[in-house]
This record gives sequence, C-alpha cells and structure tokens, in this order.
Amino acid sequence: WLATFFGIFLALALAFVMIWIAYKPQVRTSATEQTEQAGAALAPSPSATPETLPSTAPSVPAETPAAQPAAQEPKDDGAGGGGGGGGGEPKPPTKKPKPVVRTAATAVKELAARSDGRHICYRAYVADKGWQQPVCDGAEAGTVGKNLPIKVLNIAVSGTKGVSGNGAHVVEGWLTGDKWESEGDGVDMYLGSSKEAVSPLEGFTLKTTEGIVCPNTHVKDQGWQKQGCTEAGNWRYFGSPMDQRLQLEAVRITV
Repeated sequence: WLATFFGIFLALALAFVMIWIAYKPQVRTSATEQTEQAGAALAPSPSATPETLPSTAPSVPAETPAAQPAAQEPKDDGAGGGGGGGGGEPKPPTKKPKPVVRTAATAVKELAARSDGRHICYRAYVADKGWQQPVCDGAEAGTVGKNLPIKVLNIAVSGTKGVSGNGAHVVEGWLTGDKWESEGDGVDMYLGSSKEAVSPLEGFTLKTTEGIVCPNTHVKDQGWQKQGCTEAGNWRYFGSPMDQRLQLEAVRITV
C-alpha cells in the first residue's frame, strides 16, 4: 500500500505542477512590457520635432512697461474746485497789502482839500525810532529832552508853488554838496539820510517859490533857536551854528 500511496502522491504532484505552469501569472513579462510601453510613450521619436510644452505659468516676454501719463495738476479755472471736494494743491496765502504810509505830501493834500491858502506839512525820521506821523503848520516834529537826533526831514507844501532845501550833517556837513532838493506843491521832499553810517542832521536850508517859510529848530544843549523866517523867494539856513555841529532834535515850520 505504501507504493500505491507514493504513486498517487507523485501523480498528484505532477498534475499540480502542470496546472501551475499552465496558469501562473506572467509577472515579469507583463511588468517589462508595461515599462517599455511607458518609456515609448514618454520618449519622443528620434524623427519627431521636439515640441515645447507650455509651462504652468506661461512666460511673458520682457517688455518695458508703458509710461504712465504724468498726473496733471488741476487748472485753476476760478470755479472754486466745486463738486469734487477740492483735491488740488492749496493756493498760496494771499499777501496782505502793505499799509499806506502817510507822508508829508499825504497830509498837506488832505489839509489843502479842507482849507485854502498856504500850508506846509512835515515829519521827522528820529534815530532809533524811525518815522513819525506827519504834522502841519507849526506843530512839533522830532523830540525834545530825549537826546534823539533827527536824521531825515520829509517836507511838502501847498499854495507856495514848490519848496527847495538842502540838509547839513553833523559830521559830513553838506553831504550832497550844492545839489538842492526841489519839489512842487503836494510832492514829498526829503532832506538828510536814514543810513546808519551817515550822521544826523545839524540843520538845513529852506525856501519856498512864493511867500516865506519860518522854521524854528531845537538843537542839542541849546534848545529852540528862534531864527525867524526867510525873505520872499530867498533861502536861509536854520539849525545848529555851523561851527558847533550840534544835532538837530525838533522842528516847527510855518509858511
């Protein structure tokens, strides 16, 4: 019976091997075949023209960006920037007009408009103080008892057909030589200099074309001089004695 058993076992074993050989899956062959097919699909044919595949993010040719138009400032068309809330640049602040300076001519014109006849108005530029307001017809210009000299006199007349004069300085004497200042009615005439380097007035000459002019001058350390008036059509000097060279401090003038 043992021989019979081994015979049957051997027959079964052979049958199993035959069945296995007939039906086993072709693992190696299939894998190799699929790998070769995949390689054939991926590798381009030698005769085929290489084709550039589009990238995920297509490259844009480098080009210079178009110049942005310059922002134009809104034109001031006088409309006040209405509607949009005024987005333009703020306007520069408007300069305030300078206050009108009242000169001797301003004062004498006002006086002549109110009163007929001859008039003279004047104002003084006082050292360390500047210009005073104009006064007229014998009122006092300058200062008394403060040791402040007059550097410039501004004079204007009406009804005399003009005025002429020249200024004498403490140090320089007749700074303009024999060149006199002359102005018609209602026009400012200036005697002296406000420059720091120029010394103050010690006196002045004066005359009117018609009539007479009567200045009274106050001089340092000597007070009011009471020098009188000019003769009609002639000039005269008023102020500190020329040899003493004392500064002029105040004046009163009538015509």
